[in-house]
Amino acid sequence: MIGGFPVDRYSRDENLIAYAGLSAHIGRIVDQSYAGAMIVDVKDQGVEYNALTRGYNTSARLLFHTDGACLTGLMCLGVPAEGGLSVLASSGTVHNLVLVERPDLHAVLRCGFHHHRRGEHAPGEMPISPEPIPVFAYCDGLMHCTYDRNQALWAQEAGVVMAPEQFEALAYMDAALSRPELQLHMGLQLGDIQYANNFTVLHARTAYRDDARRQRHLLRIWLETAHSRWHGLTMRDLYTRRVGTVA
Repeated sequence: MIGGFPVDRYSRDENLIAYAGLSAHIGRIVDQSYAGAMIVDVKDQGVEYNALTRGYNTSARLLFHTDGACLTGLMCLGVPAEGGLSVLASSGTVHNLVLVERPDLHAVLRCGFHHHRRGEHAPGEMPISPEPIPVFAYCDGLMHCTYDRNQALWAQEAGVVMAPEQFEALAYMDAALSRPELQLHMGLQLGDIQYANNFTVLHARTAYRDDARRQRHLLRIWLETAHSRWHGLTMRDLYTRRVGTVA
């Protein structure tokens, strides 16, 4: 977390330039959608959260999940009247809980789930990931987490059949992540910039409400880092025009 950037002194575009410049010292800014959006405005667009909308365009509660790139960055330009807390949890801690409490589900989570692509694909392409994406995967001795309950459930709309143990694994993950001792709540204030490693940190958001004076507004950036040692399928492969990754 970086706090205190004087966002009220600058326009939205000036803040964006400063934010992008700072972020470029941390990683390479990459696209977040099939349309090629490099930075998106996270604010309520008055749409319903479902399989064909992205959660950042709604004010709905977002369950714990990971994003597409190595790192997700958020810059706060406006706060809501109520709610909208950012909530973080360690994927390593959850992974270890599974091993202790439900080792039978570890193999299920290792196999993973097909993910719905949320309409972020070309006509004629598969609407779901071509293969299951592991929740917990390992590369060069490191554990990496990729998780989104809703994407896994929405894949059923495209014909994916889930086994009972897969539903049980999703239920366990959400129950584990709901434990207060696993959660860090952050109320992002004006000028706060948050960076989170998607491979090691899960994030969620509480529902929020805007009013005439206060509207929640964040700028989101996705970053890839040169020192990342992960080379498997990620959420970003599902949402963008990365040639040769998704059939």
